[in-house]
Amino acid sequence: VCFSVRYSGPGVAADKLAQLTERFWRNSTGEGSGLGLSIVKAIAERCGCELEFANTGNGFCVSLLIVTRAAGEV
Repeated sequence: VCFSVRYSGPGVAADKLAQLTERFWRNSTGEGSGLGLSIVKAIAERCGCELEFANTGNGFCVSLLIVTRAAGEV
């Protein structure tokens, strides 16, 4: 299962994608504390999910990938 959020504004520079989930990291014009995506990543990892970021042709996309299991699987 995949949940995605797409943003049609400017994307994120390719060399900055890996930094998006670092605690307290913000781009030069960013507001906030820089904790939001690091918290999302920590929760996703604890649940066995993956968080992916990608620039699209007309914006930016964040995806949460959830591995589903058959009933009775652990």
